Amino acid sequence: MGGLDSENITYLRSVANNSEPIRSQVEDRLTLFFEQADSSGNPCGRRLYLFFAGHGLVPPPPDTSGCALVMADARATLLRGLLGFRAADAMRMTGLFHEVMLVMDCCAEVSGQSELACFLPRYGDPTLAARPFTHIQAAQWGASTAERMLDDPFDSSAPRLWQGVLTNALLRGLTTAADASGVVTAASLKQFLEATEVGGPKIEHSNGAANDVMSFGAAVGLTVDIALSGTATRFQIREGNNFSVVIPPRAVAPVRLAPGQYLFDALDPQGTVTRSVPVSVREGGTHVQL
Repeated sequence: MGGLDSENITYLRSVANNSEPIRSQVEDRLTLFFEQADSSGNPCGRRLYLFFAGHGLVPPPPDTSGCALVMADARATLLRGLLGFRAADAMRMTGLFHEVMLVMDCCAEVSGQSELACFLPRYGDPTLAARPFTHIQAAQWGASTAERMLDDPFDSSAPRLWQGVLTNALLRGLTTAADASGVVTAASLKQFLEATEVGGPKIEHSNGAANDVMSFGAAVGLTVDIALSGTATRFQIREGNNFSVVIPPRAVAPVRLAPGQYLFDALDPQGTVTRSVPVSVREGGTHVQL
């Protein structure tokens, strides 16, 4: 996923009978980027991904902008949380990374007695041009989200898994939610997530001052199985709006397609179209009989 070097990934999670991670552990890990930049004099990288999943809460009014991840040292009488948007903004305004992506798969319910914060160095450079960012929050202010038993986001034939609803949709979108050029961008990902049943996520993105499109690479497409019958020996697939051929004549299935509307043509041995079936490809595991 994303071609990330495993050495550049830090994974902090709670385990049974262990009151970690706490907020300072996450802050300390992010602060290392400040120290790395100071020693090298160079930015730390092109993009920083921040992914927070678990119980979530938001401050009471009038501050309704931030969502926080409840940390492992929270107590019923004092809910300690890390404000994800504050962490992302602090990292983005420093210029340590050209782009910042924040994902918070957690509720955004109004809390009781809470201490929500993020203490990172505030070294924002007032001369720094605005940088691209994408912020994805599972729920709007005051709302909850959920986990469910869902299909594997990469292989619909694999056993179902308990997953965060947003995370499942996000992983599907990062591999399939292409724009017209076949590339997954922040804008196409936003459109995909808002069209799925994930409870009305809050999504913000910007291309920055230089209007750099935040790209996640080419879409791998959705798997479509095709079964041939009768005199059909091959098939071809055409785009559903302009009828241009996107998959030339072939006999081997399955194929992978970006989400969209298509015409599936059955071809006889002479290459004549004997029938056409319109198909809306929206999720994996689509089966077409020709």
